[in-house]
Amino acid sequence: MAKAIKSMTLDKKPTYQELEREIAVLKSEREQSYKTLFDNSTISIWNEDFTLVYKEIERIRTHKISDIREYLKENPDTLFLLLQSLKINSVNEATLKLFKASSKQDFLDNIQRTFGEGATKVFVNLIVAIWNNEKAFSSEVNYKTLKGDEFAAMISLNLPQNLFEQKTVPVTIQDISALKEAENAKKKSILNLQQAQKIGKIGSWEWDWKTGAVYWSDEMLNIFGLKRGEMELTSLNVGQFVVKEDREKVNDIIRGLYKGKGMKPFKFSILRSNSEIRHLNHLAIEVENGKVFGVTQDVTDIKNIENDLKAAQTLAKVGSWLFDISTRKIEWSNAMFSIWGFDPAQGAPHYEQLIERVHPEDIELWNVSVQRAI
Repeated sequence: MAKAIKSMTLDKKPTYQELEREIAVLKSEREQSYKTLFDNSTISIWNEDFTLVYKEIERIRTHKISDIREYLKENPDTLFLLLQSLKINSVNEATLKLFKASSKQDFLDNIQRTFGEGATKVFVNLIVAIWNNEKAFSSEVNYKTLKGDEFAAMISLNLPQNLFEQKTVPVTIQDISALKEAENAKKKSILNLQQAQKIGKIGSWEWDWKTGAVYWSDEMLNIFGLKRGEMELTSLNVGQFVVKEDREKVNDIIRGLYKGKGMKPFKFSILRSNSEIRHLNHLAIEVENGKVFGVTQDVTDIKNIENDLKAAQTLAKVGSWLFDISTRKIEWSNAMFSIWGFDPAQGAPHYEQLIERVHPEDIELWNVSVQRAI
């Protein structure tokens, strides 16, 4: 309007009729711009009339209601009346495509079929926002196409602040199905990871060198016997759990990380707050941009099983062994040393040393058995 007035001569005041024409031109230009945007937008836009909705809400205010949400819950007829009071002036072409409608009339005649599960709850939230004199409203909502396909969408609108704005309210409906699917896939992936960590007793963690902040997965907390939020996770607090015998080893490894030496898997033990000792194995660490990412496994149960197996083998005089064909290296359990009469302190004997203790009458059977195994 200011531009239009400037176009007139400064020494002559515009008449009322001239101002009226200028305003009409500007209004027409604005409406044309809106119509172009409305028609060509790739996002679904509904042009709605909220006049009767606001009028009904003002009538309800006279009842001195303290909780509008509870009131609508107890008076479903009022909610239905408000829904019926909402008038849709028009929808754009993107709406027809999104809802698979053959025409605007087809869409408007069947609009009740487009509301998916939870749509009523969203409408209640909209009424509450209007009741509280909020300026904008947005919410996720489920819709259905006229073909019956349900999809997730985001509804957004600026709430009208006067009677003039109530007559024409642009409401955008954006399909967020792909985003929701990605979110669900991510949640499923996280759940699968958490389940895998729980089964394998493997926890993952992250440590920021600069801030000292530490983040642990749920299983990492379980390994240390902690609940989320029970203790501030800092390198200092976490270090208190390491048993005294292993603290210097762990500190040496940390100092090596600072110097860029990297880290190989290593074992250490912790003492839980309930005085229970757990044996852990750091499987991997990766350093990136001042952050350390690690994976730790609780091997206490495995260690206990190994100890029980050793005890059972000693008791039953049953030994277990491993022979590497390519290197001819041998690994023995403690019971094997007792059975063969070798000193465990010297390590498993060489293959040639072993053959020397086989009885001469059984050496052929021994060799044939070894060859068949190979």
